[in-house]
Amino acid sequence: MEETMGLFQTISNWFKRRPRPRTSAAKAHQQPSRKQTGPNSAATSALPPATGATSRFTTVTIYYRLRGSNTELRKPSVVRGPIGARLTIAIPQIEGCDLFAVTNYLTRFPASSAVVYLLYEPHIAAPVTVYHRDETGRLLAAPTILVGRLNAAFTATPLPSLKAHAEPSTPQHGRFTQTAQTLHFTYQLGPALTYADPQSAYVELTAPKPAYPAPVQDQQYATCLPAGSFWRVFSLAKNQAGEVFLDLGGSQWITTANTKPQQTNPFLPGAAQLKLTTNLVTFNAQPLQAVGQVNTTGSLTRWSSPYGQRLAPLPAGSRVALLKIVYGTDDSTWYKLSDDSYVLASLIDLL
Repeated sequence: MEETMGLFQTISNWFKRRPRPRTSAAKAHQQPSRKQTGPNSAATSALPPATGATSRFTTVTIYYRLRGSNTELRKPSVVRGPIGARLTIAIPQIEGCDLFAVTNYLTRFPASSAVVYLLYEPHIAAPVTVYHRDETGRLLAAPTILVGRLNAAFTATPLPSLKAHAEPSTPQHGRFTQTAQTLHFTYQLGPALTYADPQSAYVELTAPKPAYPAPVQDQQYATCLPAGSFWRVFSLAKNQAGEVFLDLGGSQWITTANTKPQQTNPFLPGAAQLKLTTNLVTFNAQPLQAVGQVNTTGSLTRWSSPYGQRLAPLPAGSRVALLKIVYGTDDSTWYKLSDDSYVLASLIDLL
């Protein structure tokens, strides 16, 4: 019996399911992946996919022409840059012309080549006036008027015979514009002077006195001023030697010798000694928008109205806003300032 049971057990063991042997594919699946080797392996995995060229360039041609024609005023300019990059177009100054319009204006380089036209038209330039004055403000020569083409360069030079005394002593340079310009040369012909307002309104001459065109005793007028005459004093000038000169107006200067200060002039009628008779003078005012500069070396008197009351003076070289120009029937010309005061136009240079 025991032998029979052992036989059955042996047969049963034969029919039990045996595990399948592992295949090479499974072994391959379980094997660790091989690492990539080589110097460029990491860089290659980090690179983005190739997309072709990263930038493109284009050109812009700029023409400078006379408006209404194909006349070239200068050689065209060719500018090259990346598409979409900022484009700056310079506007050159061309003598005798002013920019009128720009056709096809661009601020960035376009996708394809393009052209830009700068159109100019002729213009007349405003003149440049050059004044030559001594330290007292007296004109030494007729003003020089410089004319030329718009945007053209000009040079103003001091008087050749007085160049050593000029300030500035070197030529002044600039360009003609559509606005009038004014230049000044001042010549120091006498000793260094200091200026002040007079303490007395008038001076009486106690003896005949010579008069000078400037506060320097190197040249005098042929006729002396008579003794006993009264003169209005506008300013004082003192040189380094201590000599004092009185400005009598009209480019007349005298020394203080044989003079007597006076507050009134007995030859003028009425109590208001400083007033001039204006009842016969009428005035015509016209609007003006300009800037002027005091051209005197001393202070410039302001008036409440033409020939009116005297006001605080303006310092030499002051710049003022001019609101009106006023013409008198006595051929006088005045400027009305922004503070409603008036000054003589001959003592103001337009800027």
